[in-house]
Amino acid sequence: MTKPIRFQWIPVIVGTLIAVNLMLIGLIVARNVTVFPESVPTWAQPGTPQLTTDYRMELESTTREGSWVVEHYRKIKIRLDENGKEVEQSPTSEQTHIRYWNGE
Repeated sequence: MTKPIRFQWIPVIVGTLIAVNLMLIGLIVARNVTVFPESVPTWAQPGTPQLTTDYRMELESTTREGSWVVEHYRKIKIRLDENGKEVEQSPTSEQTHIRYWNGE
């Protein structure tokens, strides 16, 4: 004759309870044995400074054409650091010419 169904599940339930208890004991022991360092060394590289870009028009030259005065300006690209100090200055290709009458 075969065993009743409820007696067939008893070894499975007991085995599961023993396995779960062993896992919990292992986790508790590992938590108490493992020592974590207070500070961890960093792997980060130093960041590049945050630069802002500003543009300025600079007078290059002034010429006279008859009674007209022509001022020649060039746009200059300026890079500034966080403190507003100028780091880099480079001319751009943009030019502006202002012509005005000198009145004669």
